[in-house]
Amino acid sequence: MTLKEKIAEKAKPVEIALAKYLKIREPQKLYKATAHIPMAGGKRLRPVMALITCEMVGGNSNKAIPFAAALEAIHNFTLVHDDVMDDDDLRHGVAACHTIYGLSTAILAGDTLFSYAFEMITDCEVSSDIKSDLVQNVAYTVRKIAEGQQMDLDFEERETVAPAEYLEMVRLKTSILFGSAAYGGARIGGADARKALELRQMAIEVGLGFQ
Repeated sequence: MTLKEKIAEKAKPVEIALAKYLKIREPQKLYKATAHIPMAGGKRLRPVMALITCEMVGGNSNKAIPFAAALEAIHNFTLVHDDVMDDDDLRHGVAACHTIYGLSTAILAGDTLFSYAFEMITDCEVSSDIKSDLVQNVAYTVRKIAEGQQMDLDFEERETVAPAEYLEMVRLKTSILFGSAAYGGARIGGADARKALELRQMAIEVGLGFQ
């Protein structure tokens, strides 16, 4: 089995969870737009990172599935809004959400994915203290992603960008969500905050390499 196949196999429970959460309901246009990009497929690297780190610290990764699905919702929320900002027509070979459902509905779809993520986190079978920690961590992460996106937009108006600035933009826009995945997975698995932060930093470095 190739690495790609192993990742896909690991992600199967997350695929099932996403299909459940993102089922089509009224108003159908909104929920079809919401499901459009996430259900079109993807590598699911961030959810898999959460499941693996949960297991690394001795936890049951089944408990981390709602959190893993939440991360995929967050990731896809950023993609939908990114395509709107960049006016891109395609996302990994799939028509961008706004090209099918319109600009306004695409923005609402991104907002819906963002909201869904926190609903998913509340479904995690963990203590209220851990659940609060997960919510705080993900909220912080999304704010940092926004900072990275703004840096990316600002760079488009500049003639030069220093390597350190570029790496910081990548860390915020991409890598930090890998870090959130590892942190949350570890906390769900029973790790203390110190150990979870160590794994978070490891995953941020992985995210930099991925980008």
